[in-house]
Amino acid sequence: MNRPLELSEILEDINSCFNEFSSVFVFLDGLDECSNDQQNEIIEFIQKLRSSTIRLFLTSQPHLDTQVLELENVDPLNISARDEDIKLYVRQRINTHRPKITADKDLIFASLTNTEEADGM
Repeated sequence: MNRPLELSEILEDINSCFNEFSSVFVFLDGLDECSNDQQNEIIEFIQKLRSSTIRLFLTSQPHLDTQVLELENVDPLNISARDEDIKLYVRQRINTHRPKITADKDLIFASLTNTEEADGM
């Protein structure tokens, strides 16, 4: 009977595959979407990878900064949307997906682009 692999088994298999190449680029998106246990396992795995020729790009929400900064040789880069980006995106989505709405478009737009609440998201 087959069973789902544990994260540790998956990470071990990945690491052994990496050893077959002289250069490997890894992109991990959404560390914050993992459970706390998974985050810890992934951080430990990343620490093991740091000793090899692997180049890593990791994305996460800011609340995990302290965990990520504990990794060696990390160059953090904070990225957030500018207010203009948010407004342009919201306006385009409203116009594309709700073309029949006329009177409430400005109210919807103002509610969705309140910069105090958006905070770069």
